[in-house]
Amino acid sequence: TLTIGVVGMPGIGKTTLTKMLYEKWQHKFLRCVFLHDVRKMWKDCMMDRNILMRELLRDENVDQDVTDLSPESLKALLLSKKSLVVL
Repeated sequence: TLTIGVVGMPGIGKTTLTKMLYEKWQHKFLRCVFLHDVRKMWKDCMMDRNILMRELLRDENVDQDVTDLSPESLKALLLSKKSLVVL
């Protein structure tokens, strides 16, 4: 796992930088998710872990809803392929 934090004052290009890095690196990963404005989604009660899981597993042909998967099954699916997540 590699975590990169981009911090700074509003308007200096943090989102632009992360979008550019996402576009540059996405071809190196089998799963890619870019969730824009997670803070607003969280405040508006539109964000939960199932949104992220559904996005990560959308091409997996998972027969059941992500919420119905056991933690072990979910972990196995997520660890089976290299993923890029940008929040």
